[in-house]
Amino acid sequence: MNIKTAFPSEFLRVEDLNGKPVTLVMDSVEIREIGQGKDKEQKPILSFRKTEKKMVLNVTNSNTIASLYGDETDTWSGQRITLVPREVEYQGRMVWAIRVSLQKPAAGPAKAPAEPPPVDPDEHVPEGPEGEDSEVPF
Repeated sequence: MNIKTAFPSEFLRVEDLNGKPVTLVMDSVEIREIGQGKDKEQKPILSFRKTEKKMVLNVTNSNTIASLYGDETDTWSGQRITLVPREVEYQGRMVWAIRVSLQKPAAGPAKAPAEPPPVDPDEHVPEGPEGEDSEVPF
């Protein structure tokens, strides 16, 4: 058993990215109280479409999204961001963290994709492009 599965969370963790960039569509931002005791504080919480996991926004990621889509969080809904695992310094040591990419993801298709051709069940069918929000890993 992976010990991290013993403590499920409604919030994204860097492990949820499986070491790869993931592109998601933002839904809404709300302010919630996070933490316990003296560590309790108000934080912005970002929700996404197509996944129940949410992201606690820190100043770095909030500022990155604002640089992409503006300071008003109400305008972020429906916009795409790419989350990437990055090594960062935290409390004097290097750790893995989720960061929002500074590049805007390419827009999805403007119309529904064409009907796929029939598939031979013995033939390997590749998955969609890495990082697309159609197959959220969490």
